[in-house]
Amino acid sequence: TGNVIVNSIQGFRIFHTGFSTGASINNRFENNEVRNCVLGVWNIGRNTIINRNSFSANTTAISTDGFFSSITGNNFNGNTTAINASFSSPSDVDMSQNTITNSGIDYLFDATLLRFNAKKQNIVPSVYPSITMGAPLAESPDFRRCWWGTRDSDTIKSVFGGSGATSIVYYQFRLGPVDTSTGADTVAPSAQIALLRARNLQIQLLYPGAPLL
Repeated sequence: TGNVIVNSIQGFRIFHTGFSTGASINNRFENNEVRNCVLGVWNIGRNTIINRNSFSANTTAISTDGFFSSITGNNFNGNTTAINASFSSPSDVDMSQNTITNSGIDYLFDATLLRFNAKKQNIVPSVYPSITMGAPLAESPDFRRCWWGTRDSDTIKSVFGGSGATSIVYYQFRLGPVDTSTGADTVAPSAQIALLRARNLQIQLLYPGAPLL
């Protein structure tokens, strides 16, 4: 915690031994600044918490193959790839409440993910698509309640690319930035539900030829 990691080939590596036997190590990587690295954090551990860090101008900010990991409350700006979920099959991964801006690829998935939570994030893409699924996913990644820098649903849909893109759940999306601080914004506004209900309203004329108000 509290480190500044600059101009490194591999800034920080989190790993465990005895993977085949299920042995694991609990790790925390918090309140650090990582910039100008080829690979900022490489997480191949279990039960890892990567929280409240700043990642900027890295080739890949985080590469994770960790099970039961939490990557939350981080700020990513100007990375070539913000988060790369790769190698085997990460499961029970929480990547919520991050802010990702001006990154070439916001998420790059090279694995078949299970139980993946990516809700309540501010993701403002600089390229489209910026979230790439390298393969169809076993379960739908949950990107609901995110702010995408736009209210245009077609633009938001174009964020996702790759053969697994159609499996992503992103509706309902936020109509403005998310407060990503811990415990904040626990109930998202339901404006989009109201819009859908309005479409099902029945309009009855008061008399033939009456104007629609």
